[in-house]
Amino acid sequence: MLSPLVFTAVVTAVRRSAYPKRGGVGVTPLSVGTPENECLHCGAHVTSRFCRVFGDEQRRAHRCTECDTHIRISKGSAAGL
Repeated sequence: MLSPLVFTAVVTAVRRSAYPKRGGVGVTPLSVGTPENECLHCGAHVTSRFCRVFGDEQRRAHRCTECDTHIRISKGSAAGL
């Protein structure tokens, strides 16, 4: 039987290898490796409330106030429309 410390180290190593590293070569799907509170266009931080209010059905912000105007965001640009 594994000690709790060894078991934790093994589980951590397996979890880390299951997810792609950011900045690697290739295309990764939006749902994998993309932080939830990040603008998909410019990478700026957005709040979870902004994603809920202005984002798409999966609560992802395609545009934010750093890369688009408030008028366009209110008309749906943050939801990818």
